[in-house]
Amino acid sequence: MSTMVALAFPGPFEITLMLALLALVVFVLYTVVGFFVRLVCDGPKSGRIEGDVQGPRGVGGWLTFFCVSIAVLSPLGTFGELSTSWEKSKLVFELFPSIRAARVWENWGAAAISVFGIITGWLIWIDSPRGRTLARRYLIVRVVGICVIDLVAVDILTGVGEELQGALERGMFAHVIAEMIFFAIWWLYFEKSKRVRNTYPAGE
Repeated sequence: MSTMVALAFPGPFEITLMLALLALVVFVLYTVVGFFVRLVCDGPKSGRIEGDVQGPRGVGGWLTFFCVSIAVLSPLGTFGELSTSWEKSKLVFELFPSIRAARVWENWGAAAISVFGIITGWLIWIDSPRGRTLARRYLIVRVVGICVIDLVAVDILTGVGEELQGALERGMFAHVIAEMIFFAIWWLYFEKSKRVRNTYPAGE
């Protein structure tokens, strides 16, 4: 039975290999998507507010930081956290198989959200005229996705004891709160920023 459980879930080496291949696929998509977006948009100002405007316009300032955050910093932090949590948790995998199942679920969910963030950040960075819509869509998918991932992970955890389960649940709750704060800050930015208003049409 233990052999079947070990075969059911990929180990850290397999996960690292799959993430590396995934990163390669995303890099290729960068080039292809970037080329077609610029081709369809006919230049970086297509669909933008033209004429004289007051204040900053275009991808720069905090908008650039948002792109770097979701396309580079957040994925790197996520993959580092996944690797660390896996190494810490694998000590109890034999005793509590449900912890391994929960970690695998979290790893795949976090990887999917990271890839979505990389693609979104790249599209905004290359001056997609739908940048504000893309950012809002990403923020919603990210906060809802992480809430669902953590709720399912809590449901997967069984037979680990009340003390250990309570500690894991508190960690997940803190993670959800941090993501809600991230969502609120950036949502308000895309609602109130003068750069965003000057860069993207109101109906976009």
